[in-house]
Amino acid sequence: MKVNRGRVLVPKGVKGVPCKSSGTKDRVTFHIAVTAEGKTLAPMLIYKKSFPSGAYTQSGSDNTLYAVSESGFMDKDLFEKWFCNHYVRTLPPDRPVLLLLDQCEAHLSVKTIQTALDENIILLGLPPHTSHFLQPLDKTCFGSLKDTLGSIVQGLMFENPDFQLSKRNISKVVKAAYEKSFTMTTVKKGFKSTGLYPCDKNAVSKRWVNVGQSIIDVPSTSQEDSEVNNGTHVPSCQPCRAPGCKTCGPPRTNVLVGRMVPTELSDLLVPPQVQEKKTRVSKAIKTARVFTSAEVLQEQVEKKKKREERLAKKKKNETGKAELGEKREKQENQVESERPPAQKKGAQKKGKKRKREEKENEELPAASRTMLSAHPEASSSRVRKPPVWLQNYVVKSNLY
Repeated sequence: MKVNRGRVLVPKGVKGVPCKSSGTKDRVTFHIAVTAEGKTLAPMLIYKKSFPSGAYTQSGSDNTLYAVSESGFMDKDLFEKWFCNHYVRTLPPDRPVLLLLDQCEAHLSVKTIQTALDENIILLGLPPHTSHFLQPLDKTCFGSLKDTLGSIVQGLMFENPDFQLSKRNISKVVKAAYEKSFTMTTVKKGFKSTGLYPCDKNAVSKRWVNVGQSIIDVPSTSQEDSEVNNGTHVPSCQPCRAPGCKTCGPPRTNVLVGRMVPTELSDLLVPPQVQEKKTRVSKAIKTARVFTSAEVLQEQVEKKKKREERLAKKKKNETGKAELGEKREKQENQVESERPPAQKKGAQKKGKKRKREEKENEELPAASRTMLSAHPEASSSRVRKPPVWLQNYVVKSNLY
């Protein structure tokens, strides 16, 4: 697809250049898997809630898979179908096979892990928050795909300002960007830059390797230490009452010390001990995990059981609410049928009176209706009929 990119003239020094965006609120997810040899498997486009109308599959890449999810993202059911019905069939007979994933919950299910164990496939989840320097696709391919896709859309908008990127034409636009970004050279470069293949520990920058390591405490050489060594008085720590405590920070002096209270009695003005707040222990996973293990499989079985119980409870509550609504409706109908005839007759009389008043208002002279329309508060009041003396006068509707 030939694209001509346009330029925008802005004053010098402007950082943010305003531009017209093309697109709708439709969400589409692009899912793909690659090998260390530089090959790419058939991509998959996931649409939100429904497929687009028209022949949207004819303009896409060859062997592209199309799917639908409620949110437009990958979920457990879609990944399970992709892994069991598509990925396993494309693998060579050599085993074992290593599949690198992020630790998204959508990639884990009982059937997926069981199939991987049966097919001798190792599912390895990368450590959280490390995909920007450990995942090959994030290092090279996805960045190039987004840049190429943006350039193509800008070119199409330059040629046709009314162009809209939607669910119908996104497969054609993604095809052009996919063919330029996912080349064999780019894929191999991604694996090499992360040190996964060929295996190279020095490929990852040290700035990422040292993240999270504890800082070595440096011995303090403050004035307080020198005062302790000289034998002078050092006020004790206010929270823990330890002399010269470094954990709780420097002691806070009271304004009364040295004025109304001697320095030797400064400990008497120390506030009571401060209790440390209990911090909640995070259960988030912070390391890499091998998903094809009995522990993870048992964990997924328990989660599936809890999820089924939660759905069953929700369905039971909805059924109970529906039954309660039907029961209330039957009770109201029964009360209406058991109502005495006098009450029914009174309700009928009120309805007939209301209809009679509406009919009399329609039969009023034009002057009376004009007066009522000029004063809406009179027409909305309980007294629908105008006074008798108004019928003897003629009111002009057009005063000017």
